[in-house]
Amino acid sequence: MTTGSAPKSQLMWRGIVGLLGLVAGLCTVFALVVTVAEGWQEHAQAQWPEAKAHIEKYYLHQSSRGRRDRYYIDCRLSYVVGAEEFVAKVYSGSVPAPTVW
Repeated sequence: MTTGSAPKSQLMWRGIVGLLGLVAGLCTVFALVVTVAEGWQEHAQAQWPEAKAHIEKYYLHQSSRGRRDRYYIDCRLSYVVGAEEFVAKVYSGSVPAPTVW
């Protein structure tokens, strides 16, 4: 005599398929949100004014930590936006000497 209910294995597979469908739906929503956010960011950046930068000075500095030499870049650049001039100092992360590589 049957009671009209599905066997446990069918219920388990339906649950797994339902869970996979839910995960796929959540991934789709996440990808959509990220795509819209990146599109908005690109749109906002397209509205920024253009500026040409000039490198005023640049140096390659050597520093020592223990027995190892390390190098980093020190750079000064300037740029004009509208009527204002801006100066930026940029420092790289230090890297080991080429002989270490």
